[in-house]
Amino acid sequence: MARTLEEKIRSPKLARAFGRGYRPPTTGMDALAEGEPLVVFPDKVLLVGSGGGAYQTFDLSGAGGTAPDLTATAVEPIGGQRGVRAVAGGVALASAADLSHFGALVGISTGAAAAGAACAYVASGPISEPSWSWSPGPVLLGADGLLTQQEPTRGFLQQVGISDAPTRLVVGILPPIKIAE
Repeated sequence: MARTLEEKIRSPKLARAFGRGYRPPTTGMDALAEGEPLVVFPDKVLLVGSGGGAYQTFDLSGAGGTAPDLTATAVEPIGGQRGVRAVAGGVALASAADLSHFGALVGISTGAAAAGAACAYVASGPISEPSWSWSPGPVLLGADGLLTQQEPTRGFLQQVGISDAPTRLVVGILPPIKIAE
């Protein structure tokens, strides 16, 4: 039976936080429907509503470690800690100044990669870099894959995550917003 929006908002399983080691139950009032979305933070899982997705076990240690790396072939030289976008054959630098990169950001590189080599990147979760000196708050994609806390004046605005410490970024890519010119 379909629920109305008001019923979903009042549902006791909406916006409930779950602690370390949480695995969505398959039966009962808190059962996670096939495809129901979760928001995963370094130290908790937040069930936010009903929709699409799959069951997953989460490691929620929150110990300040790093997120698991994904890999793809670098189609051009990529520096470490840069925004990367999906392209035919692998990944390339993403630039908020180039509207052709709008919506293509897939993660943040964790190290440098030569063209044709494997490029490790993080799509979500915490990463640390000793050379960073972030202020607490949003971190954005800048020009040529650089990360910044300054809003761009042209191209598009895209948050790549939130800094919760000067040398740490919790990657959480939000949809881009085109800047009016």
